[in-house]
Amino acid sequence: MESQDWFTALDEGDLQVVNELILAGADVNVKSKDGSTSLMKASFNGYGDIVELLAQHGADVNERNNEGNTALMMAAENGFAEIVQMLMLYGADADVERNDGWNALMIASLNGNTEVAEALLNPGNRSQYIEYGKNGFEEKDSIYLTLKADVNLKRYDGLTPLMISSQNGNTEMIDLLIKYGARLNDINHDKSTSLMLAAQSGRAESVGKLLQYGSNPHVSNSEGATALIIASIHGCCHVVEILIKYKVAVDAKDIIQWTALFYAIRYRYSEIVNLLLLAGANVNEIDTDGSTPLSLSLEFGNVEIVKMLYPYALSREWILKQPLIPACRASNLEVVAYLLQSGADVNEMNSESETALMIASQWNYVKIVIELLNFEADINCTHLSTRNTVLMMASEKGHSETIDVLLDYGAGINDVNIFGFSPLMFACLNGHDGAVEKLLNRGAKINNICSKNKTALMMASEKGFTSIVELLILRNALIDVSCKDGSSALILAADNGHSETVKLLLDKGAAKDKSKALIKAALKNHHLTVKVLLDAGARVDHVDNTGWSALMYASKFGHYSTVEVLITHKSTINNLCYKEIERFIDIALKNGRYDIHYLLNSTYNIKSRPRLKNSTSPSNKRGHVDPRSGSGSKV
Repeated sequence: MESQDWFTALDEGDLQVVNELILAGADVNVKSKDGSTSLMKASFNGYGDIVELLAQHGADVNERNNEGNTALMMAAENGFAEIVQMLMLYGADADVERNDGWNALMIASLNGNTEVAEALLNPGNRSQYIEYGKNGFEEKDSIYLTLKADVNLKRYDGLTPLMISSQNGNTEMIDLLIKYGARLNDINHDKSTSLMLAAQSGRAESVGKLLQYGSNPHVSNSEGATALIIASIHGCCHVVEILIKYKVAVDAKDIIQWTALFYAIRYRYSEIVNLLLLAGANVNEIDTDGSTPLSLSLEFGNVEIVKMLYPYALSREWILKQPLIPACRASNLEVVAYLLQSGADVNEMNSESETALMIASQWNYVKIVIELLNFEADINCTHLSTRNTVLMMASEKGHSETIDVLLDYGAGINDVNIFGFSPLMFACLNGHDGAVEKLLNRGAKINNICSKNKTALMMASEKGFTSIVELLILRNALIDVSCKDGSSALILAADNGHSETVKLLLDKGAAKDKSKALIKAALKNHHLTVKVLLDAGARVDHVDNTGWSALMYASKFGHYSTVEVLITHKSTINNLCYKEIERFIDIALKNGRYDIHYLLNSTYNIKSRPRLKNSTSPSNKRGHVDPRSGSGSKV
């Protein structure tokens, strides 16, 4: 007999062929590729007569396939209650778990199959077994007497059948499991009970049923959350209503000191908020961060909830400071308008010296800015430490529309902070082209200086915002003025390697400081900027107040690419004498820059000076690379 014939007969449910094959010596416990036995296949397909036949001929009722399934689990999953009962009477272990931790009763609970669950919990007695085993089984076979499924057995994560049926809303299964002794207040791995899981899933009927049976609604899980808090988190209004009827503690707190009211506000469940308030929830509770339900409602911006809470707070003479600021952060115009109409102080400052108008201006909440200004918000108020105005804050962020509104309401366009910075300077520093143009069009003074004598042009040049530099120059910004440390816009741009900005400044008439700018660029290895400056006539032999030139700095600090640009430029060759070149070679050698030493030496065909004491020549230094060699060959 081939196994293929055997499994074909099983799949087709052909009792006669199966019986004939058994009589012919077929192995009733043979397995398919997935580890399934004949009994599993018959149980899965609901072939009760074949299941009985196989069991009578010694089929192992507790054998498992590759996934850990038994015949009992397969019958339970597909709802074959009679087969489940039969297998139980033949000794199937109802409490064995498959690989994922599920047993037969858990599977039945998940599927809501009460008949299967009943068969597992009350499989019958010995007389029923003898009837099933009438073909040749004797009284002595009492070993097959079955045990009932353990109604409280837990999965690896602590889930019980009652928890599974509760979170799936199967009240009939709940009735059955409790009838057979399911414990109501068992907890899973995170200390959640069946009631909590039902509440989380919004199963109002299950919640009501569990409460009727005596579930404890006051216990909390590992995060300190009660069933009421959990229902509030998940917006389960009907569950909240049921729990309140059972007189649960509405002000119970979790580990972060949040009550159900906090969560209902956080997730904007206005119906639940109303239920909790009617049940006497305390609006003045304070969490670990010092927040209250009212401050939270302002932060998360539900005007309906704010309207519910605000009268409670006022009636208790509880003062909420800066109510407008969290509402502005939440960008909720309706809440802001309601608070203003209710008498909130429009110019109140928080601990960081911010007003609501400052917040709204920084975030470009234009409609809120207008609303605040219409309620006489102080447009010229300043930050206590920096003296930044709201216009400066909007300019720093580049909010052109807000800038327009603030200027329309009379904001000082040329006001300065303690550092002498104007709104235009803030816009230039942060690269906001649109804001710069807007401020210039509205009358910003272009050549004002800050406390360090820097102009807006210098600030934009230092940051490399070329388009802003061009705009400022077109509007007659002074190019060749210097700040306190002697730096001009050209020097600042060169020092930071902004070659495009440097080129623009030169093209637009920057006439002085070219050579100084060259030294700055060379010192930091900005070789592209060095080339731009050399092309514009910067003197390579120019030295600073310490007597050092651009080439000396580049040689000392090993800026190979900058040295290359400097020595290959025509003006460099024309302006350097033999002695100066020897000096650069000496500097490179002293600082261990053999690549630059080699470059200078080979470019100008100057023999190396006598070796310095303890120095090593390039040719003798192991691993020295000829910088002229594209392949990186060693010399």
